[in-house]
Amino acid sequence: MLVGNTLLNLNSYSRIERPAAAPRAAVEAPSVAPVLSFQQLQARDQLIRVLDAVAELDRLVNGSKTVLTGVPSSRSQSALGLDLRDLAATRVSTDEVNANTGSYGPFEPAWNIGATSTSMLTVGGDYNGENGAGDLVLEVLRGGVRGVDRPRIRVYDPLGDRLTTRTIRENHALDRKYSIGNGMYFVVGAGTLTRDDTATVTLSDTISSAADPDQPFIGIGSFGANIEYSGSQVRNGTVRINGETIAIAETDSINSALDKINASAAGVTASYNEVTEQVEIVANQTGPGGSVNLQNDNARLFRATKLWSGTTLPGRNADNLATLDQVDAFSSVSSGNLVVNGENIAIDVGNDSLDDVLTRISTSDAGVTAQLSPDGQRVTLTSDSAETSMDIDANGTGFFAALAIQEGTVAANGRGRGYSERRSLKINAAVADTVKTLNTFFRETAGRGREDATVNGLRNQLEGALRGLLGNGEVSKALGIRLDLDASGDRFRDVGSVDRNRLAKKLRSSGPNVKALLNGADGRQGLLQIVEQFALSAVRGLNELSGTKGSVFDTFA
Repeated sequence: MLVGNTLLNLNSYSRIERPAAAPRAAVEAPSVAPVLSFQQLQARDQLIRVLDAVAELDRLVNGSKTVLTGVPSSRSQSALGLDLRDLAATRVSTDEVNANTGSYGPFEPAWNIGATSTSMLTVGGDYNGENGAGDLVLEVLRGGVRGVDRPRIRVYDPLGDRLTTRTIRENHALDRKYSIGNGMYFVVGAGTLTRDDTATVTLSDTISSAADPDQPFIGIGSFGANIEYSGSQVRNGTVRINGETIAIAETDSINSALDKINASAAGVTASYNEVTEQVEIVANQTGPGGSVNLQNDNARLFRATKLWSGTTLPGRNADNLATLDQVDAFSSVSSGNLVVNGENIAIDVGNDSLDDVLTRISTSDAGVTAQLSPDGQRVTLTSDSAETSMDIDANGTGFFAALAIQEGTVAANGRGRGYSERRSLKINAAVADTVKTLNTFFRETAGRGREDATVNGLRNQLEGALRGLLGNGEVSKALGIRLDLDASGDRFRDVGSVDRNRLAKKLRSSGPNVKALLNGADGRQGLLQIVEQFALSAVRGLNELSGTKGSVFDTFA
């Protein structure tokens, strides 16, 4: 490094070829005993701090080989809209397992106060809402003992109109379901029924009823699955999916039936989503190789869960892994040969993916690295060398047009070059630190009623050198570095300031411009050379005044 080498050997100071010598601080040798004034000691201390800061900045700007400045690069000019998800084949219920808007309760209505009936009523089914909202009443028209006599029950809608009348015959099973006609039914348990006893169920035509995935299909009331069967109640039987036959029982629940599917060799995962109230079956293998093929529904499970009438969404690879002819963004691309830096790179849209082509470019002799951004929205082509231009030609395939990359020659000083993000952050901080030390030097050495002629001369020389570089101080503002040299005599104002947000952007996008300001260009010296050489000369001169050997190293020691 410039300052580091100088600290070791000032006499061999010669890091950068310069068209003219930088200003050297003029300090007269004393004719009396070598004693530095307080202001001179303070100036030397501040200048050493300036040297430290400039040395680190110089190292970051010039000492790393990871700087990307000047490397030809071309990037997609607009988002590609690629989907980087690997999707598996999926089949979902066409609607909620219980999509009716009606509901009711309780499932086991009690007999009216004072009633003597002992047979328990259970109400089940799925209310379709056709009788509106209100109380549905079950009344005993004829009493008797369940299984011995023939009791009779009549059902009335919320308006008091008769819906149905059912006779409970002596040979009817205890679990017999008596239809009400609105999607509901009632079951009469063992015991007696007394004439004129009533039980009430409240109907709603606005509050939907949810299925219970853990209750058996055959269950009733609060112990039932509460599925909107629509004539397809689950029964003992089998289902067949992806060539695998699975036995289903009416005593199964939604979840237990799905567990049987998952435990089979069908290669799928089935689940019930309690939020959407739908069943979803997903192939275990992502991409087009997985399948969800429903082949038989003897048990009516797929009908009851509304899977049978649906269709399977096929699996697909991520857009960067699918063949080009399967991705909408590349529908205009045709097979052929790309030409990158004179190298032919083959494309077969029926067999190659985007990743295949980018890898082929990167591993060819073209000397170019092709990369897809992590979000899948941009492709970047970057030359492996900063010394040569980069030539891009789709050669009639339409490949680069699909990537929104401009074809032609990209010069070494083209767009998109700069420092790496990590290096930019460090340079940004070093620039701010260097400017801070310059501010401190000018502020702390400003006169406080008694001027020190030597220090004042040093200030004037540094100010003059910087004016020669930056004019009136506004030239570098566009890069985020500003020196207001008119403030050099005011200890309450800063000479320099850094817009770190602007500088960060310029380091990434316009690295050569920032570097030219710091290092110089076109025969002119830069900020680094001017400040380094002046500070070294000034510190050496102050050391000579104090009687030291004239080495900055001695000062540090």
